[in-house]
Amino acid sequence: MKREKITLAGIDFKYKKDLYKYTQDLINKKGLCTIGNTDSDFNFFLELFFRKPYNSMYLNNVKGFKITRNPITQQIGHMFWINIYDKEETFSWNKCVDGKDGDTYHYKLTSACRESINNQREECWYNNTECNKCGEPKINRQADIDHVLDFSIIFQEFNDSWKDNNPLKFKKHPITCQYIFHEEDEQYKLAFQEYHKEKSQLQLLCKNCHKEKTYK
Repeated sequence: MKREKITLAGIDFKYKKDLYKYTQDLINKKGLCTIGNTDSDFNFFLELFFRKPYNSMYLNNVKGFKITRNPITQQIGHMFWINIYDKEETFSWNKCVDGKDGDTYHYKLTSACRESINNQREECWYNNTECNKCGEPKINRQADIDHVLDFSIIFQEFNDSWKDNNPLKFKKHPITCQYIFHEEDEQYKLAFQEYHKEKSQLQLLCKNCHKEKTYK
């Protein structure tokens, strides 16, 4: 299969992971800010936004972007796009990097399962003070929670063992816009939370160690 050629705002990227790293580094560099059409990086974020096919419906309706803190982790990197009426709507720049809509049933189920174990992630955060690999102290939330055994493996094993009905529809969290379970699927949610707690091993990694593990 021919590899996709990625060019945004005149910048060429060989792989999606290169685009991801460039975007992440740019967001960290800019920090908390609003990006209007006079900003030197506006065109990059505009073209990135329209990599996601669904966003084409907003053509000629984008006025700017805003970088804020993630409402859960408080890390800088949560983004909004601003329409011509100054309404702000959250969007996933990660999905835009991927260049696909991604909101398939599997994606929604996986996302809801990830959201359901946020308390376990937070517990790991508060119970650890340094990077599990290099020992760098945790400072101002500049660290990540990582699965030693990949989340996708735990997710697949649980669903292979689940004998009841799977959730069929999902809703979105009113603040984070993450997919979450309906109340009628509470049994599935609780069972997954328990399975994840039993099978997973979470660790705190500094940004560099997490990045090294991700791109290894």
